[in-house]
Amino acid sequence: SIRVLVDQMKRGYDDCEVLTIEGQPALPHLSAFAETIGYSKDSGVRLNQALASYIYNRQRGNFILSSGGFSERVTLPDKGSVTFELKCANSPTPVTVEDAWFVVQLTKSLFTDHKSYLSNVCHASRSAEIQKHDLSSPIKQPLITMPKKSALLDILGILDAEPTPNDPPYSFPDATYIGSGNATVYYQLKSRPDVGVIVVHTLMTEIDELNAALKGLQAFYEGGVTRLVIDFQGNGGGSVGFASLLVQAFFPNNDPLEKSLPSDLRTSKSIQDLSTAMFNTGSGALYNAAYYYDLQTKSAYQNNSLFDDVVTLTRNGRQATYSKITTFNPWTLPTLSQLATYPWTAKADHITILTDGRCGSSCALSSHYFHTLCGVPAFAIGGYQGQDLSMFSFSGGAASSLTDLNSFYSAVNVTSPMKALPYTGDVHLPILEVYAKGASVPLEYDPPQHIANVHLDFDTQNARRRDIMWGQVAGLAWV
Repeated sequence: SIRVLVDQMKRGYDDCEVLTIEGQPALPHLSAFAETIGYSKDSGVRLNQALASYIYNRQRGNFILSSGGFSERVTLPDKGSVTFELKCANSPTPVTVEDAWFVVQLTKSLFTDHKSYLSNVCHASRSAEIQKHDLSSPIKQPLITMPKKSALLDILGILDAEPTPNDPPYSFPDATYIGSGNATVYYQLKSRPDVGVIVVHTLMTEIDELNAALKGLQAFYEGGVTRLVIDFQGNGGGSVGFASLLVQAFFPNNDPLEKSLPSDLRTSKSIQDLSTAMFNTGSGALYNAAYYYDLQTKSAYQNNSLFDDVVTLTRNGRQATYSKITTFNPWTLPTLSQLATYPWTAKADHITILTDGRCGSSCALSSHYFHTLCGVPAFAIGGYQGQDLSMFSFSGGAASSLTDLNSFYSAVNVTSPMKALPYTGDVHLPILEVYAKGASVPLEYDPPQHIANVHLDFDTQNARRRDIMWGQVAGLAWV
């Protein structure tokens, strides 16, 4: 059934069952809407994306309401209001509610007609102030900038640096706040003090987030924690390098390539010209072969053969040229003696991951590392009752944009085959895709890799309180 998570008009409709929406049964109506959301190949994940949920907000140090794709849209709805039929505990008969849409301002750019819209929005150069307030502008995913091999040694100094200041603490009735960083929050269950919870709400972070991770793990160890729930719900990704290093904090590498996945890159004649000019220049990591690892010689590329010696593949029904199978120069967490003292290190039966399927990009890679490479069981929550649910959507890799690509060409004085857009905006596109080890197609096109071991349903309690949800997972994972 569908229920009201929060009645933001404060009319007392919280928990009421939604019988119909616009005269149609509620669940089929929402399911049809969810099918229009291009977020995941899994219909259950798309439903989760359509529904309201609580997500962690770093600035507030708290879990806040996210209205979901059905209630908060960036496209015009069919009409100015929505009619719901509700079944509430305090009413003997169904209640009909008609709610009007609220329009939220997305940009500081002012316009009053077609001409001023073109002038102030489409053709205007965006100032820093406009960019700051323009919520309709997508978050720019940074390119994967891999350091030179020698820079990896600097991580030893970073790990000894002062940790990032903690956000304001937020505790649950059954979970004690332990600490946090910019991307992670740490809790210990009161009813199961042997269980620690790590909420990884983003991977959009720098390597120094490992300071917070090591501090949190040490606090768990000192507090008697022996088992961990790693909560990836709603994590849209970020740094692919950190995705690997995070897993290495629990399963240290036995060899440099253990947490590296095979990859290939889309190429063309103009990309070959670009990569030739860019080779070994110390910039443009995405098209600089020096940043990649030759799997044949087991070393970094010494020439541009990665982009010059191409293969022709058919992907999604289209034939195109790609590089040979490669991987970025691996990021390896240095040997840290304290990791060996933790009771969960390298023990898959002491760790579980929890997602709602809305774990994408580098979060998908972390999930894949934990589950497939390390054998950690995966729990997924939400979606449709009785149906399997994916543990992640849209696997990570490397994306770029038209603006960034053209800047690469300009930096090495090579003519770009692409013109800039005639209006304010950008076009993003995938460049590098990753494969599961031994697979013949990229993870993105390999759905069997995604299914979680255990599927949980939302209920009126765990949908509002993560501590209840974590307790349910712990009870199923460790009797």
